[in-house]
Amino acid sequence: QYGFKANTDGGEFVALGNRRSIKPETVDSIESSGREGAWYLPNPIDGTWKPTGKTDRQGNPILSRRLGANTTSYRYLLLESDEAAEDFWLNLISQLPLPIAALYTSGSRSVHALIKVNAESKSEFDAIRETLTPLLSKLGADPGAISGVRLTRLPGVLREGTIDKEGDYIKFPTPRLQRLLYLNPDPAAEPLRTSTRRREVDA
Repeated sequence: QYGFKANTDGGEFVALGNRRSIKPETVDSIESSGREGAWYLPNPIDGTWKPTGKTDRQGNPILSRRLGANTTSYRYLLLESDEAAEDFWLNLISQLPLPIAALYTSGSRSVHALIKVNAESKSEFDAIRETLTPLLSKLGADPGAISGVRLTRLPGVLREGTIDKEGDYIKFPTPRLQRLLYLNPDPAAEPLRTSTRRREVDA
């Protein structure tokens, strides 16, 4: 798990670790390949461990850094679909009047769409989510993914395999790139299909 720590020089990448016993360490770069690829949180969090309200088998409180209580601002909303075919999903997304900041593949079946919302509060974010979810879920979007603390795929990283429904790890014959398809840091709420193309890059 990685985070970005801001400072007077701009900031630095930090390897956070997935347990409290692992101390954060500054790193120069993010690994280019991973057993299951790589994820990130599109909305900033405070990085502190907080109780989830659940306990483990020993009765100890389960802690997490991925809770609504950790989120410091609601900038983006995630749309994804593991059910719809890629061509259908991209065709659908490109016709919706949404401020799409980025589109990228998961290294498997789905394409993730990052929607810029810049909500002033969690209640405003929830209102946007509740407006979009009924329609988009009927069109194939995963309603569980439309969340402020949903992990999404990090473009540019190779995904070496996946976990199947039985919990077994399946290694791909060849690592698959989590590929960036589209990027616009300042998107307008208009369909991509009718927007002006700025630049095309084939990497």
